[in-house]
Amino acid sequence: MEFKVGVGKSDFADLRKSDNYYVDKTEILYELVHDTDNKVTLFTRPRRFGKTLMISMIENFFNIRKDSREIFEGLKITEYTEFCDAWMNQYPVLSISFKDMEALTFDGAYKMLKTTVADVCKELDDLMEEGAVNEADAEIFRQLMYTSADEDKVKNSLKIIMRMLYAVYGKKVILLIDEYDVPLAKASEKDTAENPFYSPMLDVVKGLMSTALKDNEYLKFAVITGCLKIAKESIFTGTNNFASYSVLDEDFSEYFGFSGHEVAELLAAADRRDKSDVIKEWYDGYVFGDSFVYCPWDVINYVSALKKRKNARPKNYWKNTSIINTNYRYIPAQDKFSYARKLNEAMPVASSIEADVVDGNLDQRNVRLISVDYTSHNGILLSFVKRTDFKVKGKFEMLMNGGRIVQTISDELAYDTLYSSEEHLWSVLLMTGYLTKADASEEGERVSLKIPNREIASIFEDTVVTYFQNTIDNSVQKSMMEALWNQDEQAASEAISELLWKTISYNDYHEDYYHAFLAGAFVGLGYEVESNQEKGLGRPDILLKDEDHRRAIIIEAKRSKRESDMDADCDEAISQIIRQKYAEGVYGYGQILCYGAAFFQKQAKIKRLS
Repeated sequence: MEFKVGVGKSDFADLRKSDNYYVDKTEILYELVHDTDNKVTLFTRPRRFGKTLMISMIENFFNIRKDSREIFEGLKITEYTEFCDAWMNQYPVLSISFKDMEALTFDGAYKMLKTTVADVCKELDDLMEEGAVNEADAEIFRQLMYTSADEDKVKNSLKIIMRMLYAVYGKKVILLIDEYDVPLAKASEKDTAENPFYSPMLDVVKGLMSTALKDNEYLKFAVITGCLKIAKESIFTGTNNFASYSVLDEDFSEYFGFSGHEVAELLAAADRRDKSDVIKEWYDGYVFGDSFVYCPWDVINYVSALKKRKNARPKNYWKNTSIINTNYRYIPAQDKFSYARKLNEAMPVASSIEADVVDGNLDQRNVRLISVDYTSHNGILLSFVKRTDFKVKGKFEMLMNGGRIVQTISDELAYDTLYSSEEHLWSVLLMTGYLTKADASEEGERVSLKIPNREIASIFEDTVVTYFQNTIDNSVQKSMMEALWNQDEQAASEAISELLWKTISYNDYHEDYYHAFLAGAFVGLGYEVESNQEKGLGRPDILLKDEDHRRAIIIEAKRSKRESDMDADCDEAISQIIRQKYAEGVYGYGQILCYGAAFFQKQAKIKRLS
């Protein structure tokens, strides 16, 4: 059979029927029912770790309204013959997902919730034709299906639908809820005094959960997925036999994410075994409980690319965004650029511009400005980095240089207090996949943390480093430039050292880091900056041109192994400038200043070619 891999496929039946490669996780079904006796099971994992596909697989296995024998054929769960006879397609299932519950206001999100419930009702509309269903329930069901039900009925909707399923099939109902915490996550992001969002959304979600899970005689068991376990809001208070499994727990740890063996089998099936080291470097490194796993979203995306191009380069697939809302506004054409700039300065917003013809007159145009609100993965990271009351720069620096930090971690969090403490910072970054446990054998609240792989490291570089660079007081940069033009070596050394202290260093202070740092230090000061461009007989690290005054600066940088070597390394850099005749390759400038720069950790020394 030809190898096929489907990117973004979260419908289990569709994936299996289209003969796409499936990493077999079906044994979780046996473990859920046979090895536990949980009334409610909550799995919390980062995004893109297969939660939605898992819920779809569970639904297809148990749902009495389906015949799933063909799509489960050959999978591990079918080895448990007696279990399959007793459970496959033997129970009514109610499955609902809150993953698309994104809006700018509570009213908008609440309408989406009602639409989501209505869609579930439409899939089950034949229940109204059954004589066993209570007529009052059938009437509420119609209201839910046509989105006309009041809030109390919406809060009670899951239990009502489960009661109808029980009436028709005479069996208790298996309830599946995917991404249960998305409504609260989105509400907390948009909640303000002018836009009260979180509290009313919490009230609705608590109502849905409590009526469906607490003392519900029609519930067989429930499986719920999300990113975080919500504790303080008491959504699950009073729920009998409740169990939660996070990235810290050993139980069920192997079912979300791909193991090394599973990735090896996938690469063998794709005939791309030679890419195992690349995939490991970029997408491995997560520790869930006592299991070591890859991010499945990344692996599938990269293998798909490799099938098309054998030498496809790995890239960051995890750092994607999801659109919340699109707004349209018509503005005068002459204002389009200033307005777009204002939008782009407001994080996290993207904008684009379309010209529309007005009244058929090509000479008179208004501009339709499309502003799109995004929730980006690095938004969580950025929210904490911006907190001036958290002294985390040194810890970020250690993580980005491949080190570990030990922090107190809690897997019970609340969205309304998510940003209230540094302890929450590290807990959220762990639960959402930015960090992982560094030691699978660790137990207790104190956990060693690290960045899992190259992909996530690139997100830290893009987000954390850029933020600290962009928030540096540019008066230090101006002092640096003034010292360089005035040929004041001491003042230039002090200014560049101060900039180093205020930025985050990564790549373990490699020479390339210092080159990039210097290039970034000159950006935005009104000069033309070239880095490693051919001049004379070689390529100087930095060439800065002041065309208005016909003057230029050449800097050659060296990384010193010891502080005591910095003076000699400056001299070596100057000798390189002379040997390679860098200044002779710069034409038309009346003054060309040449500097040797030496760096040791966060110290800089500048010497001028006299």
